[in-house]
Amino acid sequence: MPGRPTGNARHLTRPADAIYYATMEEGLYEVDVRTLEARQVFEDANMAQRRKAAADIAGPLLPGYHGKGLYSGQGRLVYSNNGEYGGESMPPDAPSAAWRSGTGRRGR
Repeated sequence: MPGRPTGNARHLTRPADAIYYATMEEGLYEVDVRTLEARQVFEDANMAQRRKAAADIAGPLLPGYHGKGLYSGQGRLVYSNNGEYGGESMPPDAPSAAWRSGTGRRGR
């Protein structure tokens, strides 16, 4: 799994069998706790930049560009992000995103 780790969280739909693993540049993986096999959910922005598929590490998925943690509970997966690429300031309502189990939606 490429990326710099920022957090692990209990899986929303398979808590006994898998965890989520998040990276600082918005990479998200599901990891089977028995086999340690990893499945990419969202690509780490550093990998896209290395492939020249992205201009910088500011990923398109979430506001901000530097992950600070991951949590799951109450049927949601919450990823916290900070910073704006290039040193710009973030709006006060940024930078968390949450996915509800089964919806794949993001919110602030």
